[in-house]
Amino acid sequence: MTHSLHEKIFLVDGEVAIIGGRNVSDSSFNGKDLEVKMQGEVVGQIQDHFKIMFDFLLDMKVKSQCMMSEDDSCEKSLNNLKFSSDNLDFFPKQTVFEDGEEARLLSHEAVLHHFQKKMNREERLQQRDDILDTVINIPFKTLKAYQYFMMPTERFKNYLNENLDKGNKIEIITNSLESGKFSSNSGYIYALPDTLDFVERGMAVYQWERNQKLHYVHEKVLIFDNEQVIIGSHNFVTGSTGVSNEIAVQIKSKNLAEKLTIVFDEEKNNASITKKVESSFLKLEMNELKKKIKFFRGRIIKGVLREIY
Repeated sequence: MTHSLHEKIFLVDGEVAIIGGRNVSDSSFNGKDLEVKMQGEVVGQIQDHFKIMFDFLLDMKVKSQCMMSEDDSCEKSLNNLKFSSDNLDFFPKQTVFEDGEEARLLSHEAVLHHFQKKMNREERLQQRDDILDTVINIPFKTLKAYQYFMMPTERFKNYLNENLDKGNKIEIITNSLESGKFSSNSGYIYALPDTLDFVERGMAVYQWERNQKLHYVHEKVLIFDNEQVIIGSHNFVTGSTGVSNEIAVQIKSKNLAEKLTIVFDEEKNNASITKKVESSFLKLEMNELKKKIKFFRGRIIKGVLREIY
């Protein structure tokens, strides 16, 4: 039910790529999102990923549509749609940056892995995730991040807690109960106990106020020490690791990191846009919503919610 191609990829002539969290739909323009436009070697990596997934889906269509065909015309017709890496119109030679900035593609091809390896549910949830594996191996003193809901996978949660225990600074802008209602605030309600635990450990959590032109936070952005940035479609939650294809770019650029830090700090310091939450506020919400929290964290609903988000 939840298998999805969750990547957001826009490629032009094999030379320019736009990667980020936005779904290009009317409703998405009510959400706060962020994308990065790229040129250079990383575009070739994104082209390669696109080709892998496009060919995979065509193979699935061959199996489903050509099974009863009496000849091979159906299969040939579909296979003719595949792109060749020898075609320089689709895979042109990439330019190389000369200013020391680096960018590389990170991808998690969960849907492909499910079908190729015939994974059961437990195997899906425990599979390797190259995006998450990269993130949890980045050391930092200060991390600024945007998070849809505070529902991290166990590995990401442990990574955050270990850094909080070391005294490293973590600031996160996320949705509030009100802004979460734009789609469904069930994820927010489910995550309240985890959010409280993070705040009590020392994390600074800022909630987006609903009375904005941009109604909710949808970015998936991590800024490490004003030195490097990860931007993409991965929400760093169970659904992104267990059931969805995801894509992100790791960019080592002080210039970009500093620009995004300025935006982040302006938002967190503007009381009309965000509100820093204290543990007393979260405890009050938990008390008011305790029945819903119990329901959402029940064994069956819990599994469904974590995979959806």
